[in-house]
Amino acid sequence: MDRDLKRGLIFSAALHLTAVLALLVEIPATPEEPPPSETAVSVEFAPAATPRRSNATGPVPAPAPLPSPSEGPVATEAPKPRPIEA
Repeated sequence: MDRDLKRGLIFSAALHLTAVLALLVEIPATPEEPPPSETAVSVEFAPAATPRRSNATGPVPAPAPLPSPSEGPVATEAPKPRPIEA
């Protein structure tokens, strides 16, 4: 094996071993957070309101007119397919 490759392999193995050891030491050392305590909340529902009629008098306005289709030229026959030229 080449000298530079052997040095790189040793350096990489040492770095990976250090990272794994750091994770093994740090992960169990971190305390687990307790779940948040549940608090009771009282809820009061308001009684259902009685439906009311509108006090407005008079005629109901007519709905707005629908827009008319565009006034453009209308094709009388379908276009004929043309071959694709490369």
